[in-house]
Amino acid sequence: MISTLWTRFAGYIAALGALLALIVGAFLKGRSDGKAIMAEEQERHRREAIEAKRKLDSEIDNLAPADVDARLRQWLRKDSR
Repeated sequence: MISTLWTRFAGYIAALGALLALIVGAFLKGRSDGKAIMAEEQERHRREAIEAKRKLDSEIDNLAPADVDARLRQWLRKDSR
């Protein structure tokens, strides 16, 4: 009885297994591609932040001491605390 059912449905079970393997493979490939895209985007943001910091540091280094004090004053509190 069981062997009869097995022979009848063996092809369907194999096809279902292949379909399941294909779906899992596509899912894992998508995750891998997504991780790579996010890593590239984070690296790009990191490079942009480094470049912005270098530009700001260069700008500050070229200022006179009085100009540096004036720029720092804008970050201080105006009240008498």
